[in-house]
Amino acid sequence: MIQSTHTTQEALKLIWQEIRRGTVDRRHPFRFLTLATIRGQQPVQRTLVSRKLDDQNRIWLYTDARSGKMSDRENNDAASLLFYHPKKQLQISMACRLQVEQDPQIRRDIWSGFADFQQKDYNRKFLPGQQLSSPDGGWLSIPEEGFPNFVLLQAVAHQIDCLQLDRSGHLRLSFEKGEQGQWQGNWIAP
Repeated sequence: MIQSTHTTQEALKLIWQEIRRGTVDRRHPFRFLTLATIRGQQPVQRTLVSRKLDDQNRIWLYTDARSGKMSDRENNDAASLLFYHPKKQLQISMACRLQVEQDPQIRRDIWSGFADFQQKDYNRKFLPGQQLSSPDGGWLSIPEEGFPNFVLLQAVAHQIDCLQLDRSGHLRLSFEKGEQGQWQGNWIAP
């Protein structure tokens, strides 16, 4: 829980700890995040699993190369992530850029750790979001390997907004990432 006695850097450290915990603890509320992208003139949101927070504080996300979020990213790599912890009443919003991991060996290492049912998510006959004649059609797979459709996205944050809800007084912080990669934080009105 963020407290008024914390410095902005202590609060930032707690934010990253919560996000990291969400990538390793399947029951942590930050395991699931909301990703917002822009499609045309409209924001589009969806829930994803937060897979990893690497040592550069990039948040790893998996997706299908054929998904709408990938075409959104091709047109505009700006995105927003939203995390919420209901028990701690902690909300984290991040403005970020979505990068695609280009190293095929990193992707191959992740892929080889997938169970069969996870790999099948990437070799479906129909494209994500495509209209179906019946609900069962979405599960039809094609015999080809799904690896070419597997994409590792990395969300690279450049702004963070943290809201700590508390009956005794809400707290809010704003962080900006400088050109040298250092985070500058300020307490702001909730």
